[in-house]
Amino acid sequence: MRWGRSAGAIMDVRAQVLSVSYDVDGVAGRDARVRAIAESLDALLPSEHSGWADIGSLPGDVTLIARYGPERAVIVDAVKRTADAHPTMLAFRSRPRSVDPIRLSDRIGLREWRRHEVYSELFSLMGTTYQVALPVQPLATGRLRTWVFNRADRDFGDDELELARRLQPLLAAVDRVAVATQSSVASPAFAARSGLTVREAEILGMLGSGMTASSIAYVTRVSPRTVQKHLEHIYAKLGVHDRVSAALLAAGRLGGP
Repeated sequence: MRWGRSAGAIMDVRAQVLSVSYDVDGVAGRDARVRAIAESLDALLPSEHSGWADIGSLPGDVTLIARYGPERAVIVDAVKRTADAHPTMLAFRSRPRSVDPIRLSDRIGLREWRRHEVYSELFSLMGTTYQVALPVQPLATGRLRTWVFNRADRDFGDDELELARRLQPLLAAVDRVAVATQSSVASPAFAARSGLTVREAEILGMLGSGMTASSIAYVTRVSPRTVQKHLEHIYAKLGVHDRVSAALLAAGRLGGP
């Protein structure tokens, strides 16, 4: 089913993955963080169009943050209209617990793809043919969250697919941070009342989203021991002794500061 050929070998993947983390350091807010990551990833997985999608179970339940140029609104409408018929989406539905990257050309032949309704209504509008999807939250959770990369004139090679797999843990961790910043956990008002530093508020937000201390250490680029020290300070300032109580207090479900 493959349509293209592999690109040259990608060297020093670890350094390139870490560069994405540094490029978005200090960028606040989900939309801004997603766009910053998209720009950084373009050096690793060059594409004409890339972005992040949050897809629910109902038709048209799609949130899209992407760099699609002046036709963005029209493209977003087309994405919502065609999502359920997309070969990649059908693949996600067939294995809802998987977060493996999906290369479109592994799912459908080029001749058949060019006759497909999604190609006619969406990809021709974008001027692209090839795609890789990199999920950061599986469909089994109730909402699929995935990065997508689209190209016009060459497919994504096997080495790039392997790079996507190596990027997946970092992007999944960053995704959870982005979701945490959208919630009420560790809001600026709560942080100020509680005497939390900016870093402590950030870590409490990650903690409330379900991240482990090791995951928080990975995203913030400090040691797990340093994260534990931050947690000790957070617990002391909030007057609690465990992560669950701290997260509930920050969410306003327990009495306190």
